[in-house]
Amino acid sequence: MQDHTQKVNMLVIIFSIIHKDLILYNKITESLQWIMDAMARVKMNDRNKEPPSLTSTSVGDSNVPTSTQPTENSN
Repeated sequence: MQDHTQKVNMLVIIFSIIHKDLILYNKITESLQWIMDAMARVKMNDRNKEPPSLTSTSVGDSNVPTSTQPTENSN
């Protein structure tokens, strides 16, 4: 009877290890799927478009758009 109990205990240990590994595998799979979905969303937004033209950031008022130049009354 003790031999049978030892075998059952070993099986319980083995199955608990397998169960923990399966849970870990499922969590990793879920995380990888989330990453792949995020990458797909980024790719869908990338349509090889030109980047938007930005206002020049050079120093000096000549490159600042007229609408953002300070007026005499704003000082």
